[in-house]
Amino acid sequence: DKCSSVWVKDGKSKIKAKVIEQDIDLDIAVLKINKVTSNYARFGGVRTAEDVMALGFPAADMLGDDLKATNGNVSSLSDKYFLQFISPINIGSGGPLLNKKGLLVGVTKATVKSIPKAVKGSTLQNFLGKHGIHFEVGEFDKTLSKSDIFEVGEKFTVMVMCYQ
Repeated sequence: DKCSSVWVKDGKSKIKAKVIEQDIDLDIAVLKINKVTSNYARFGGVRTAEDVMALGFPAADMLGDDLKATNGNVSSLSDKYFLQFISPINIGSGGPLLNKKGLLVGVTKATVKSIPKAVKGSTLQNFLGKHGIHFEVGEFDKTLSKSDIFEVGEKFTVMVMCYQ
C-alpha cells in the first residue's frame, strides 16, 4: 500500500508488476506481470510439529539477492489466519513456507516481536478464490529431501521489490 511502484526479480530480469488484489491486514497481494510461466506453487497441508522450510530473500542488500532457506517446524495452528513456526526469518521476508513434500502451506510474515508466523494456506486459498484466481491443491506421496524441497520452491519464488 505504500509502494509507488512494484517490481519482480525473476532470475536476472526485473519485471514491472501491477497489484491486482491485496489484503493489508494479512499483508498479502496478487501481482500481475507480463510473463508467462508454468512454474507455480501447489497448496498442501501441514500439522503441528511437522517440518517446514521457509524460503525468501532476507536483507538482500547485505546478504545478496540469492534465495535463502531455513528449516523449522510448525508450533501452532490455533490462529484462524496464521500458523506459527519455529525457524529464523527476518522482518518482511514474505516467502513461501513449504511442507516436506514441497507443497505451499503458508506465506511467511516476520513481525517486530520476532515471532515467526505465516498466513495459512487455507487463508491464502480463500483469498485467491474470493478474487476468482485459479490455484491447485497437490498431494504428493513422496517426502522430499531438503535440497529437493528447495529446488521445487526455487522454481516459483521471486523477489518482490517495493519502491516508495
